[in-house]
Amino acid sequence: MMPIKILFINTFDYQQQMKLCKYPSLGLGYIVSFLRKNAGQLNIECRIIDEDIESQIDSFKPDIVGISTISQNFNLAMSHARLAKEKGCKVIMGGIHISSLPHLLPSEADVGVLGEGEETFFDLVKLYFENRDLPVNVLSGVKGIIFRDKGRLV
Repeated sequence: MMPIKILFINTFDYQQQMKLCKYPSLGLGYIVSFLRKNAGQLNIECRIIDEDIESQIDSFKPDIVGISTISQNFNLAMSHARLAKEKGCKVIMGGIHISSLPHLLPSEADVGVLGEGEETFFDLVKLYFENRDLPVNVLSGVKGIIFRDKGRLV
């Protein structure tokens, strides 16, 4: 079976933050590590990026795009989500902004992960593996998420 390709985007605004040190996303690293450790029979391929977003999406062709965001970069994260959605990817957003303000989950995101994301993201990947989609009718069985059902946040 073809691998599930997951592209994680560490939302980083180079123009604003280049004077600050660039930092790796430990949260995304934990999620990737957890997925790899627990994948078992799931055939997954993961990458973490923070630049050249469109070209990376075009070349990797991910099934799922995971985006981590903080409030300072939320507009950029929404832009990344919109781009991924336009390219046919499922979009899962997480990070402190979504966890603190879940009602602001952008319409471009299929799912928002609240709090620590390792187990929750793994549950979503298993769901995607079973369905090749993230169907709304089964998302309610996943703990620690927010999503839209008929336009309403659940």
